[in-house]
Amino acid sequence: YENQELRLENGLIEKLTDADCVYQVLENDGKKYLIFICKSVIGGRNYYLESAKDITDLYEERNSFYSQYRVIMLCLVAVTGVVIVSRFLARSVASLSDTTKRFAAGDYGTRAEVYSDDEIGTLAQDFNIMADNLIQKMDELKDNARKQEDFTASFAHELKTPLTSIVGYADMLRTMDLAKAETVEVANYSYY
Repeated sequence: YENQELRLENGLIEKLTDADCVYQVLENDGKKYLIFICKSVIGGRNYYLESAKDITDLYEERNSFYSQYRVIMLCLVAVTGVVIVSRFLARSVASLSDTTKRFAAGDYGTRAEVYSDDEIGTLAQDFNIMADNLIQKMDELKDNARKQEDFTASFAHELKTPLTSIVGYADMLRTMDLAKAETVEVANYSYY
């Protein structure tokens, strides 16, 4: 019995053994068919059941799923790439921000790590150069302040020596009764 006019040459009957079933997918005129043949022995006679089902829609649906899968995978790869790149860029910016905070808090030895040669890497290099120059200027200012303190101490010491003599002569004039000539002489010591 055949329920359709389609007749596909498949050679499956030769592959059958007792109480066995075989199947095969064949293509005919751009369509795909599932051929299924079973052999059964009843009362010493061989009976064959052959069925052919058009499964073209299944293959078309499968190909559609493959296309959707490719698009979804491409989108996932693109999103993952964007996330990785943004995370890489954010890591550079976050590291530079952390370094500037530590530097502002007084950790003058900290330097920014340079992760790349892009704009963020250039900014990190510029920050490091600025930090080095700032440390150099701070060292120069400390050195100048120390020199000023040394000068002030030396000046005060040098000023104190003649003032000690003047104070001594002024005290002599104030506390002692001296003759007019002695008073002029002591005053002249303070004056010159």
